[in-house]
Amino acid sequence: RALVRQQSMKIGTLANNVVLPKNERNLRGLSKAEKIEMQNVEAQQSDTVNEKTIERKSEHFPFFMITISVVQIILFYSFNEYLLCLKFGYDPHRRHEIWRFITVMLAHGSYVHLWGNVTMQLFLGLFLEIVHKWKRIGTIYLASVFGGSLCLTVLSNRGYAVGASAGVMGLVFSHLATIVLNWNEMDRKFTRIFCVSLYIFYGVGKNVYAELILKDETNISHAGHFGGAIMGFLVSILVLKNFKKHPWEAKMQKICA
Repeated sequence: RALVRQQSMKIGTLANNVVLPKNERNLRGLSKAEKIEMQNVEAQQSDTVNEKTIERKSEHFPFFMITISVVQIILFYSFNEYLLCLKFGYDPHRRHEIWRFITVMLAHGSYVHLWGNVTMQLFLGLFLEIVHKWKRIGTIYLASVFGGSLCLTVLSNRGYAVGASAGVMGLVFSHLATIVLNWNEMDRKFTRIFCVSLYIFYGVGKNVYAELILKDETNISHAGHFGGAIMGFLVSILVLKNFKKHPWEAKMQKICA
């Protein structure tokens, strides 16, 4: 138990370093009384007293991302791929079956497709969920999947789709939204943006090279990826923790809403 607790603390610390602004990371090592005292001083200095600034911030076990990943793996290995795609996949001829806009994330076309999405959503989502709790990240993930299906309906109304790629793209842009929301407090912001942008441009560049240069049909739903990214960013701006509010951030949230 001691070893598990120790490793959990290390993961929590890593998540804080990846997601949190520097001043919020500093609070994590203090006792509850010290946190409240420091936050009260900061609130008085800024002439804003916010109850949320004095609540105890603790790490949370990321069970949503782990659970959804386990469910996707179990379904893939327990049932025929074709059956999963038929029952859960997005079908342009069955748009009236609204649940398919969400259940599309439960079906994958191949081992590579499954493990690529599972690996990336765990890598991206675990850190976010440890800091922002499962309700926020669950909302972002599911909204991104729905947004991907919705965008597919509008931009590629004859296309079929399976997989959780829209949810993964939503998580990518959720990291970007975290930086934007806490821009004034975030350290190494340009390094963080560079890392997120590098992943985005790598994915886009790889697909463009494969389809335009190599003339290789990738069967990738670009509309789904685009919809998941946009929805993930917009919802993240609305639901993620904003550790220190500024007027321009409130205006941005109204625009996103």
